[in-house]
Amino acid sequence: DAGLVHPDIIHFDHFHNEYITAAIYRGIPGLLGLLGIYIIPLLFFITKLKSLPIHEKVYPLSGAVICLCYMTFGLTQSMLEHNSGAILYSTLIAFFWASIRSLPRPEEN
Repeated sequence: DAGLVHPDIIHFDHFHNEYITAAIYRGIPGLLGLLGIYIIPLLFFITKLKSLPIHEKVYPLSGAVICLCYMTFGLTQSMLEHNSGAILYSTLIAFFWASIRSLPRPEEN
């Protein structure tokens, strides 16, 4: 209203960056929460990737790739701000997590 910015800028309603959006609208706790949404499943998948036999690594590898893709997409688009992005991320993470949990466990001797 004070004329400090060009009037065309008013039409833009988001930052096209997941991390900046979280930090501006939700503060440091929001940014840490967003990073937790990405990093906690990623660490789970990486841990399982190291411990599973080679023929069962497809599930943790796929889950880790989903986490890394969404972290990368977040640099240029607010993926979790859209219903479709949030639902797809949570569904894929849950699917690969459940797939890992359903693998047969080695029998204890």
